[in-house]
Amino acid sequence: MEVLLEPGMRVELNPDERRKPGVEDKQKICDLLCAALQATRKNEDMVSLHYELDLQGEWVTAVYKNSCFRRINVTCDSGMAMIRDIINRV
Repeated sequence: MEVLLEPGMRVELNPDERRKPGVEDKQKICDLLCAALQATRKNEDMVSLHYELDLQGEWVTAVYKNSCFRRINVTCDSGMAMIRDIINRV
């Protein structure tokens, strides 16, 4: 079955889907990584890491206290690859 989505629509995993074996909870990974990064001098002003999935791919947005943000492409990344991509970009 083919589902057509309008541009800009976001697709989110059902909470039950995140608990299936082999499916990583990427927002949880972002939350835990954010806490670790906030403990560093370079990222002590980081407010959050927000994971999103849309028609163009998977993204993590790093938000800072001064309202700046950095959008990081994590499309098709495993949890470990996503962590590496985030660390390399912040």
